[in-house]
Amino acid sequence: MRCDERRPGCANCEKAERSCAYPLSQDASGGGDGGGREQSTRQRGFSPISPSGSVAKSRTGSQSDGDRKGDAHASPSPDSSLLHDNHLPGLSMPSDGESQAAYTPEHLVLLRHADTVPGFSAPGRRVVDIAVRHAADAPYLMDEVLAFTALHLTHLYPASAVHLSRISAELQTRALTSFAHATDTATDDEHSTILPRYLFTGILGRHALADTLAYHRFDFHSFIDRFVECFNLNRDIIAIHTPTQGPFRDTEIEPFVKPVLDAHDRVTSPGTECAPLQDLMHDSDLGEASKEACRKAIDLLQSAFDICHNLDEDDYLQAVSAFSVKLEADFVAVLRKHRPEALLILAYYGILLHRCRTFWAFCDAGSYMIHDIAEHLGAYWRDALSWPLQELENLQGGQDFG
Repeated sequence: MRCDERRPGCANCEKAERSCAYPLSQDASGGGDGGGREQSTRQRGFSPISPSGSVAKSRTGSQSDGDRKGDAHASPSPDSSLLHDNHLPGLSMPSDGESQAAYTPEHLVLLRHADTVPGFSAPGRRVVDIAVRHAADAPYLMDEVLAFTALHLTHLYPASAVHLSRISAELQTRALTSFAHATDTATDDEHSTILPRYLFTGILGRHALADTLAYHRFDFHSFIDRFVECFNLNRDIIAIHTPTQGPFRDTEIEPFVKPVLDAHDRVTSPGTECAPLQDLMHDSDLGEASKEACRKAIDLLQSAFDICHNLDEDDYLQAVSAFSVKLEADFVAVLRKHRPEALLILAYYGILLHRCRTFWAFCDAGSYMIHDIAEHLGAYWRDALSWPLQELENLQGGQDFG
């Protein structure tokens, strides 16, 4: 005999002397604290329709005492303290109004290929494993790993390049949005996210640089404007969060930064690659503020050359990418105006890029950039460009980074 669902009592259930499957509502039974219990459940991060919520309670409430005793042996109820404190590692608790990232079958294809991206699977530096482990609490890292993987696949599968480029751009945009949202509440000493934040900024910087270099075959002014956008993006991301020296020595993050830190420690005196640029600043007609901005950029570029001299080939790219993320806003403002002094500094940077020309994301863009700048500036600045132009002729091989 089925319940007739009448209120306040089911006649069929009363006649059969059994518990009704449609019990009295909280309001009808005078249970004024029901809303409070549901709110408390939500605050702990559990949905009221989860197995630990009201649906499960309603199901057990309709069972007889004997049934409940049997279920106690078959499926013991977890201790409430465990439900509250002992969560699955890497699993973030849902929050009201916060949308979760959705991953499509295409994204899973990218994840399958991510380990093949050069630099993602170095010994002791398993970027993809870290991204998967932090997929819930730092989804921006997973999105950027997939975005950079899609960019890499455009070089392997040119026929799919347009579609892959669109996916890459969408994932990168989502990663930036997620990162900005996450850092609104993060603190510099939030240990659990220091590593994913550091990896995100590093991969994003290299990704933005690769996107910029792809524009070298377009008109010169658009190419330089893309560099300005790249430098500004990288500076903004670094400004949001830059780990201090202490976290750099963390056991997880240290394998990623140790080569560069050790190379920096081995530099005893600055090199001379950028000496012609420093000499040029003495005779420049730039304003003092612009001169100082260019001098700082030259010092940063020389530091990148010095670090590269003390790095193994496999880690050379770290110093090359670091220059693009550390430039100050004052220099970028000079570059935005396409001032010759700023373009000359960019041409010298082209040598660092050219030394990594066998890296799939850079290719021959460094050489193109140097020649394009030389053509744009003309004969008046030819002497200032003599070193990078001569260096292009001297370089025969190249570091092999995939």
